[in-house]
Amino acid sequence: MNYYTKVSDAAKADFREYIHFIIAECSNTIDAAKHYAGIQNAIKELCKNPYANAVRYEKSLQRYGEDVRRVNYKKMAIIYTINDAIVNVHRIIPASMITDN
Repeated sequence: MNYYTKVSDAAKADFREYIHFIIAECSNTIDAAKHYAGIQNAIKELCKNPYANAVRYEKSLQRYGEDVRRVNYKKMAIIYTINDAIVNVHRIIPASMITDN
């Protein structure tokens, strides 16, 4: 089956904010470019096998649906669900923000 990715506006904003943080706070455009490419690649890889990552049950993720999943890139979590042939990327947030509360 061919899967397609749909990235939410919130995830796009998260992504921009993360890259801008690396550039502004760390003054490192090379690392920002590496992180940009890494997250893009992680999202692209989801289309190959989106079911490879287990369903997550943390309470902070349940707002995205019962079948919410995540894949990590470094310290960032890419939060997604699968609906038919569409991988819906909801957020790209620091993994430390995911709690069971």
